[in-house]
Amino acid sequence: MVEVISESEMVIQTELVFKEFGKSVSAQKNYFILDIAQRIALDLGGNGPISIDEVRGEMKRRKIDFESGNWLGSVFKGDKWRPYGFKVATHEGAHGRIVRTWVRK
Repeated sequence: MVEVISESEMVIQTELVFKEFGKSVSAQKNYFILDIAQRIALDLGGNGPISIDEVRGEMKRRKIDFESGNWLGSVFKGDKWRPYGFKVATHEGAHGRIVRTWVRK
């Protein structure tokens, strides 16, 4: 049986595929800094829920030079994290966007 979906649902699914592809390509290009960010996240995640804001802040505190990009969306990928909730982003340029919070499994 073939599942029939609406055009708007197809657009949403296509956008999600392209979003994941973009994060994957960016993660590959930035694998070294991504690895550092993931290690920092694991260190910080032992104290409860965290978001990408805490990782970015710790990287800046440690004077680790990095450029923001799609690779930041890959920091919490993998089997070590589970979604926890959401919060308002506080990093420079966030403009009040909502980011996910994560906890270690």
